[in-house]
Amino acid sequence: MKTNHFRHWLQEKWFEHCAELESYGQTIPYSSREYFTKYKFWLKREYRHQQKQAEGLCESYFSLP
Repeated sequence: MKTNHFRHWLQEKWFEHCAELESYGQTIPYSSREYFTKYKFWLKREYRHQQKQAEGLCESYFSLP
């Protein structure tokens, strides 16, 4: 299940990246595979960071008095 969630998250990041470039009037000069290869370490770190933040929000929500 986590693998599918990560892959879905990666696709979302790719689409966000494409939308950002298009908003500046630029074309996407590379494929999603090249993007993932270039930024794989940042993407992995960012995913873990966001997951940690999401877990912290859930824990703080359930621990409210």
